[in-house]
This record gives sequence, structure tokens and C-alpha cells, in this order.
Amino acid sequence: MNDAGRQWPLYCMALLCACMPGLAAAQAGAAAPEPAARVLVAAGAVTDTGADGRSRALADGDTVYAGDTVGTAAGGYASLDFEDGGELILRPSTQLQIRQYHFDAASHDPPAAGSAPSAPAPDAPPAGYESAVFSLAKGGLRAVSGLIGHLQHDDYALQTPTATLGIRGTAYDLRYCQDDCTDEAEQGVAPDNGLYASVSQGAIALRNDAGESLTGAGQSAHVRARGVLARRLAGLPAALRHMDLPEALRARAAAMRQRIHAERALRQQRRMQRRAARQAADGDAPATADHPLARRLEQARERRAEAQAPPPEPAGPQN
Repeated sequence: MNDAGRQWPLYCMALLCACMPGLAAAQAGAAAPEPAARVLVAAGAVTDTGADGRSRALADGDTVYAGDTVGTAAGGYASLDFEDGGELILRPSTQLQIRQYHFDAASHDPPAAGSAPSAPAPDAPPAGYESAVFSLAKGGLRAVSGLIGHLQHDDYALQTPTATLGIRGTAYDLRYCQDDCTDEAEQGVAPDNGLYASVSQGAIALRNDAGESLTGAGQSAHVRARGVLARRLAGLPAALRHMDLPEALRARAAAMRQRIHAERALRQQRRMQRRAARQAADGDAPATADHPLARRLEQARERRAEAQAPPPEPAGPQN
């Protein structure tokens, strides 16, 4: 057996032992949900109900978690900035559940500082490893998808009562009308019930019991019921005319976005420094980053390090 073959069992045992505290902590906190997004703006009455049934009022800068349901009252708006870089704007009278959310930030980091110029960036996570699954019960939203789903399209889905939406690298608007879209009535006639979708970038797939249809950039569609295929519309439907954040809230959202992204950049810097230090300490130990066990152990170790690290300093005063 050569030296590399002899080192492998010893390295695996050392890796497992080194990560046992992280695994134990992860198991002990298994019920703790994963952070999914930060609140850029919570205007009006905006509530968050956790998977445990507890509710709280949301404020700018708060964290929402996998399993949470975010609701806006009449006149309320919420803008969410997700860990993978995606954003959602919830319009008034909307209820959205984050059914599943898992993002492995370390898998998307560039090579650590000091790595050889030819060192590749970490491989993208395999299909099914990351996930972003939402459920829209009522209301509407504007969405810009993040890293999740861009390489593995099936990792991202948004479920509604009439269809499930998948992405192809996308920015889109979505609104589900159920006798509650009278705010966009034309000559006293409100939009028909059903799901309205409009795409500004990329494409979406709308799937239901009748099949699947694609809607591309600059196109709009309407799904009347779960058993009816999406119908292409000639122009932007009235139900989707006011989906953006009100002008008075945009500067506030931009300031919070800058602060949150600065904090994430600092966490990434610390994460990469820890990885570089471990690589230097490991020396010529066999690479295991692609092994599922090694990836899980690495995540557990990163979560423990993040929990022990001091909180990032705010990038500046909050508006």
C-alpha cells in the first residue's frame, strides 16, 4: 500500500473526530430552522409565523427561517433578501410560506486567498442538495431568483393553488386572485380569478394537472384552475400593474440591503480564512470535498465556527 493509501483511513478518522463536536451540536439543534432571508423592509402590519406556530411582528433587518409563513395585511409590504441572493417583494394581503430552504454558502465561495492560481472554485452542490420551495396561499409577489435553481432547476419551486412554478434563471411577478383583486378593477370589473404571471427576465414553467407551459421574458400568462393549462396573455394583466415596492420605501430597502450584503461578505471572508488555515494545517492530506459525508461534516464545522465568531460590525447607520 502506498503512502496515500495509508494516510486515507487516518485522515478520515481525524476529520470525523475533529467534526464530532459540530455534529453533536447540529444534532442537538436539529429542530432549529435554517435562516433563509433577512427583511429589507417591513412596512405596515407584517407578521411571521414559525413552524412551531409562534407569531411575531417583523421589522427591518429581522431574520426569517425555513418553515416560516410571512403575511402582509392590507396596506402592508415586505421585502426579503435571501441567503442565496434572491429577493421577494410581498404586496399587501399576501401569505407566503417558506416550505423548504437550504443554501450551502461555502459551496459557492471562490478559492481561498493564497490558493494556487489554478485551484478551482468549489464544485456546485449536486441536484437536490440545496432547495428553495415556497407556497403562495394568497396575494402576490415580485421575485428575483438567486443561486438556488440556476444550475439545478428542480431545486426551486413556488406552489400555488392552481399551478407550481419552476424557474430557468428568472425575474417574475405572480399574483393569485380569489375574489380579492378588486383594487385593479377596470370600469368596475375586477380581474378574473386564478393565477397571473409575468416574466421580465429568464423564463418560468407553470405545471399543474393539465400539463406544463413555458412563459418567457416579456410574456404573461393566466392559469384559471388546476385542471386548466396556462393561457398566454396579449399584454400585462391588470392584476400585475402594481407589484413593485412603493417609491417611498425603496431608499430604506437599499440601505438595509447594503448593510446585509456587507455582513455576508464579512462572513464569507472569515469562512474562507478558516478554510485556508485548515488546508495549510492538513498539508498533503487527501481531498474529500466532493464526498457527501465530508460536505456534511464541513457544514457542521462551519456552523459551529459561525456561532462562536463575533457578530459582523454594521456597515453603517441604518436609515
